[in-house]
Amino acid sequence: MQKIKFKHHRINIQYVVVLFFALLFTSLALAPQKEQAKVDDSLVTFTSKAPLETIFATSKNLNGILDTTKRDFLFRINMGTFSGFKSPLQKEHFEENYLEIDKYRFASFTGKIIEETSFKADGDYEVRGKGLFNLHGVSQEKIIKCMVNVKNGVYTVTSTFNLKLNDYKILIPHLVQQKIAEEINVSISVKIK
Repeated sequence: MQKIKFKHHRINIQYVVVLFFALLFTSLALAPQKEQAKVDDSLVTFTSKAPLETIFATSKNLNGILDTTKRDFLFRINMGTFSGFKSPLQKEHFEENYLEIDKYRFASFTGKIIEETSFKADGDYEVRGKGLFNLHGVSQEKIIKCMVNVKNGVYTVTSTFNLKLNDYKILIPHLVQQKIAEEINVSISVKIK
């Protein structure tokens, strides 16, 4: 056996190698498996189709996380990141008069996937997310249907749903009721890795 001298101590190389590999395999066995996936790419659109005006805007700034084992999720978006309005004045009214983003900057959806799906195999999964949808400082329980495509460990989530402005205490003045729809259509496409 080969021994190395370190000042006042002798170390047996074979014992060091055995100890190193024992620690390595123990740490690998105890390391958590990939359970949480984060948003890598996103596109969120909303559309308001009223008799006198259509408002359309998009954002690529949705953030979030999905725990594929527990089926928990948290998604959040900064409402000030939407663009594509017909004019700067339309954007200003959206942000200041209706959503009041100085007070309520973020919208979020936190909850759990209802179906007991493991997402381990590649394919398409139709699921429902149930949780609290928070907008304009108001939280409402909501169930949102989604399609989840799994391919090589990448999850692509798509969904389309409607939000009633009144449910979130977003008040539309009588003078502009013909320009803003009472129900907004939201479409989401999210890539999660």
